[in-house]
Amino acid sequence: MQTLDVSISENFKKMTVRAILAIALFVFTYILLICLSLGLTIISAYGGLMLIVFRPSFITLMLGAGLISMAVLVLIFLVKFIFKKHSID
Repeated sequence: MQTLDVSISENFKKMTVRAILAIALFVFTYILLICLSLGLTIISAYGGLMLIVFRPSFITLMLGAGLISMAVLVLIFLVKFIFKKHSID
């Protein structure tokens, strides 16, 4: 039986390492974005609630609700990407 000896080129090794580092950088960046989005959501929810509490009126109620919903929507759109299914019709 014949055995084939396949050698891996240096360029292939270099490109493999670059691809793995690019994936790791993407994961790190995405986790950082989710953490920052959680912080934005918490700060915006607190700010919206305090705006409503300090001066209760229709305008501050709408501004507070808008601030809270803006932060929640940013968080939802970041997390939605993780659970998205790719189906081919």
